[in-house]
Amino acid sequence: MFNKDVTHTGMRRRIENPRILMLDCNLEYKKGESQTNLEFMQEEDFRKILEQEEEYIKTMCDEIISVKPDLVLTEKGVSDLAQHFLLKAGITAIRRLRKSDMNRVARAVGGQIVHRTDELKEADIGTRCGLFEIKKMGDEYFTFLTKCKEPKACTILLRGASKDVLMEVERNLQDADTSPSFSPDLSPCVGVCSFYATAQAPVYSFILFGKCCLLYICVFNFSEKKKKKKKKKKKEL
Repeated sequence: MFNKDVTHTGMRRRIENPRILMLDCNLEYKKGESQTNLEFMQEEDFRKILEQEEEYIKTMCDEIISVKPDLVLTEKGVSDLAQHFLLKAGITAIRRLRKSDMNRVARAVGGQIVHRTDELKEADIGTRCGLFEIKKMGDEYFTFLTKCKEPKACTILLRGASKDVLMEVERNLQDADTSPSFSPDLSPCVGVCSFYATAQAPVYSFILFGKCCLLYICVFNFSEKKKKKKKKKKKEL
């Protein structure tokens, strides 16, 4: 999951079993690294420059269309002309993804990140995703890639009533993730106890001042656990 929306409103926001292409290049006319000046003596000269830019973008889009992807993800920008060609081919495009998000997507859906469109191959397409969809949460859009086959990456989505609650849940999650729970000789962090207690506790809902609230009741009977351990020891002896 990542916080992005499609580049064009006419593109599809839900695709089942999508073929995903991941790029690390611009889908727009490449500008010169150094400052350049162009002098036009006639109107036709200016038109030729525009035609060259259009041909360059169209060539890139044709190379993308040749591998028949359903979804194109890129870390760079996508020009309006490229959006037009991709939309006509029925391809959805999402731009300006972070490098870390792109690496996670590649681990989840398979395929490889390509740096040039003229080097595209069938093996570069990610085909392990079962469902691509975009959902609106609040005022923002989020992209979900779900039902992946043998994924090697995932996203943990945290929800809460306020930022303070989210920060507390995130802190507990980080503590639980970094805890040395694999060794019984070491004591786990506080976050592990908090998550375990929440999972084991019965949940009761009640109405307070017109709002629905959740009440977690945790009861740990340590004396009964000690008795059971003593009985096991006696049986072993």
